[in-house]
Amino acid sequence: MFAGSPAFAGTDANVYTTNDAGSGAFHTSGSVERMQACDEKANDGLYPVLELKYGGKEHVLPNIGDDPDCRNSTINIPEGTSVKVRIYLNRPGSDTHNYHASSWHNATA
Repeated sequence: MFAGSPAFAGTDANVYTTNDAGSGAFHTSGSVERMQACDEKANDGLYPVLELKYGGKEHVLPNIGDDPDCRNSTINIPEGTSVKVRIYLNRPGSDTHNYHASSWHNATA
């Protein structure tokens, strides 16, 4: 009897803005990856944006709202795909992005 292939274990990433006003997470969980953008400083006029880059694609998860809650979403990225993750702050109605951006962190789906 042959054993099945072992499940691929992805790597997670936790990211924080340089002023600790925003935090984000990218977690692998089986066939679906979870993303989270949290506003750590409510009522400061900024909102956090989690950004992913993988396989020539880009995906952003904004948390628009002035409360300390986290916005969660899922995305299906093929197992073993390298993912770059960062978080930054944005001001509603502004063309300027990337306030207090974290550096890019590596993860694997």
